[in-house]
Amino acid sequence: MPRKVDNLARTDFDLAVRRMNLQDYARVSEAIGRGRDHWGRMGLATRREFDTFLLTRERHPESIAYAIGVARGPEVVAFVNDNRWMARCECGGLAVVDPDEPEFYCHGCFNMANGGVPTGRGMHGGYPRPILFPGKQEHNQIENALLVSDDPLWRNWSPLAEDEGQPGESRSNRAVSPEEMRDSIARLEDANEAADLPRRRTIEVME
Repeated sequence: MPRKVDNLARTDFDLAVRRMNLQDYARVSEAIGRGRDHWGRMGLATRREFDTFLLTRERHPESIAYAIGVARGPEVVAFVNDNRWMARCECGGLAVVDPDEPEFYCHGCFNMANGGVPTGRGMHGGYPRPILFPGKQEHNQIENALLVSDDPLWRNWSPLAEDEGQPGESRSNRAVSPEEMRDSIARLEDANEAADLPRRRTIEVME
């Protein structure tokens, strides 16, 4: 799983450019990037502050009250893409997400299918969606397996087999069985072993 399929055909130069184009927090070797790292680049502390900032910049102030509401509706699935915890809407919109604030708001469709309200100017809304993160034990196993490599482009994981090595590619959001979660972690560790890396680190990384 770790090295995404499209990376295999790219030159070292292409990969170096891709690494340099990552946000600074995704290039560090000590941790997997989270929402707090992404929001902090702008001096913002929470997901609500970040989405308020973006909606103001995008000139959608009518949606702010919905975006900062309590998460509801169907869950989106968390995955790791190039050293960042992320989630993806079915419309294709991506966001860097945080296990301490497991809420997802899509700036592609504004979550309009999740409680959007019709107005004279069209729809506005809707509400953020909850995020399906791995449990604490599985979260630690995933990060400990990813952190054996210093290369941010190696750090990729998804619980969904239909992503086929491209986390988020399928745009699927569905329940993940315990067996699927175990299998996804085993694939991650197997990929490390095949690359002559340790299967996992031996320290826990999630508080």
